[in-house]
Amino acid sequence: MKAIIRSLCVGALTIVVAGALAAQATAAPRDDGHRPRANQGRIPERAPREAIREGEHLPSGHVNDLPHVNHDHWYGHAEAGDARFHLSHPYEHGRFARLGPSFRYRVARIDRDRHMFWLPGGFSFEIATWDWPLFADWCWDCGDDFVVYDDPGHAGWYLVYNVHLGAYVHATFMGA
Repeated sequence: MKAIIRSLCVGALTIVVAGALAAQATAAPRDDGHRPRANQGRIPERAPREAIREGEHLPSGHVNDLPHVNHDHWYGHAEAGDARFHLSHPYEHGRFARLGPSFRYRVARIDRDRHMFWLPGGFSFEIATWDWPLFADWCWDCGDDFVVYDDPGHAGWYLVYNVHLGAYVHATFMGA
């Protein structure tokens, strides 16, 4: 009986370690020719310090108020008091810890009907309903890289940044 329990424990531990290594390998810094195309070829070091609704004033006189980053400045972010972001139980499924430019991800799976995607390692996120129409046409499953940041003005929310488009969406972490 002890041998069976020991075998089960070793098997479970092997699966956990293999999953963690796979997630780390896909989130590791990359230098494989997939340099960011947006934000002047740079991935932002951090999320915006505060949630301020601001559009980018373009030389043409137009204002781009869609969520995006240019010259390391985050535009189109919703204000901190925006009621759409209120969650009864922020971080209900835990906190996602692999944040910032040190962790670049490719989407492992997407469910367009539920507005959800999974990163390697089984980490799932649900995209905000109001952001989905703006970004439904992203190439979620074609190898684009994404970086996840903590949202500074909305407890329980994350900013998922597409390093090639320079755009971002709001998402909640649904667990692993």
